[in-house]
Amino acid sequence: MSDYRSAIGPGAEDIKQGVPLAIEWVKAKQRELGGDILILLPTVRALDEHPELDRFAKQPHVTAGTTRNRKGVGAEIVLAAWPTSEDFAHFSSSSRVKALCLLPWDGPNQPLPWVNAWAFSSGAEVLGDGLRGRHVPVTLDPVVRVGLSSLAEIGEFGTMGHGLIKSTIKVLAEAGYRMPPSDVEAFLIAHGYPARLAAEARDYAQRVKDGHRLRNPSVGVMRKDIVGIWQAESKEIRPID
Repeated sequence: MSDYRSAIGPGAEDIKQGVPLAIEWVKAKQRELGGDILILLPTVRALDEHPELDRFAKQPHVTAGTTRNRKGVGAEIVLAAWPTSEDFAHFSSSSRVKALCLLPWDGPNQPLPWVNAWAFSSGAEVLGDGLRGRHVPVTLDPVVRVGLSSLAEIGEFGTMGHGLIKSTIKVLAEAGYRMPPSDVEAFLIAHGYPARLAAEARDYAQRVKDGHRLRNPSVGVMRKDIVGIWQAESKEIRPID
């Protein structure tokens, strides 16, 4: 469970239902918790396409912006409308956020892995037809799951944490394990890892998938027998249901 209130609404194909539900939810949380509201958008031009959001953005203590223009960066309540996983991670990892509502791009029957992982790891309230499915398989080798679980247990340790992310992906790649980037990100989010750092792990996995060889990080280099340890531990975990 997250430290903030959370909700997920219908995907982008259901704007007429999703936008009003999300607006009412964040307004209710503002009355309950106080603070300012940020409408996080992929581009501010989205307001021209959605008059209801545009009207809401003009109310007192409500700001519309993107991660690039930095508006509303200190807001306590966020309505994240159709964000990328990177933009969403920026705000879902903020200690200032008291409540966060996500309107995803994808539909409720086939949510992106990171959307599904966040919704259920955060205990998100489901608004309307947001997220009908209860499970999206994450197709990771048991050894990869053990290695990533060690990251989730460590959490965020500043520069060392970033080094351990890179080291983990590097040693698994060099041992020949397949790591679908979106599944790496979803697995870590589902296990309580900060979304921003889960996105970093996904980016390293994508670099490996694209054929790049990762260099050793300046900190957090793994012991040489770590893959063998993960292999032994993987024999004790239950298969994915």
